[in-house]
Amino acid sequence: MLVLVLVLVLVLLVLVLVLVLPMLLPPLPLLQLLTPLLQFTDGKGNKNGTIYNEGITFGDQYFWDYRVPEAAAYFVSSVVKSLDSPFVDGTFTDDVGGCCAEHGSAQRNIKMSNAELKDLQAATALTHAKLVTALVKAGKFNWQAFGGGDGTGPGLPAPRGAACTAWMDAFCAAGKQKLPMMMAAGDDSNSTVAAFLIVRPPIAFLGWGWECVLLVELLVLVLLLVVLVLALLLLLLILLFRSDDKKWPKSNIFNLQAGKPTSICKTESPGVYR
Repeated sequence: MLVLVLVLVLVLLVLVLVLVLPMLLPPLPLLQLLTPLLQFTDGKGNKNGTIYNEGITFGDQYFWDYRVPEAAAYFVSSVVKSLDSPFVDGTFTDDVGGCCAEHGSAQRNIKMSNAELKDLQAATALTHAKLVTALVKAGKFNWQAFGGGDGTGPGLPAPRGAACTAWMDAFCAAGKQKLPMMMAAGDDSNSTVAAFLIVRPPIAFLGWGWECVLLVELLVLVLLLVVLVLALLLLLLILLFRSDDKKWPKSNIFNLQAGKPTSICKTESPGVYR
């Protein structure tokens, strides 16, 4: 008799779970509830199961929801794993400030409150910090961690003179030696490379940024249609304002394997550094 009662109770519990519980929960599959991507909401923080997508010419464009711990952990581990090659020094992660950089209508479209947006941006910043820590541990680095944005930091203003000395004094300072350095290569002269090798901290980059000039190119195309006579001049403008990454490789000087710095920069006397 006792066994029969226990079986009946078990059956009732199963019926409650199957019939009643789904009525109390949003009708969403578990994977959609836990998705690492941002979804449309009802304006009250409840996801409706449809992943938010701002498609562009190159394909779909989704947004990570770093508030989901599993999503943040997967993002960090997958990025680190993608750099598992001795020929790759680091990576670039866009929009590290969080949603919705360059996507002004995303918050409104998703119906995300200001408080939710703030939480998401905080979670994004925390995930990026964890990524940089993991990358450094793996012997890699992240472009944004240099602090140069999409470009680079200042380069050597002159090979000699007061401007050169002032720049060397600034970057040879003890405080600078504790920070990552991103130095513009300029005309990749011997003076620039020598200055870099002297002042570089443990983590440093010498080169050019990757800034694109799609706006300039678009303007050029429009002007070409309007004034065909200026075609050659506009093509020249494209060459002058082309993306910095087209400068690679410009000089064999970057084939120099200087190795790791043996010590941080020190000023021995005014204008003399090692």
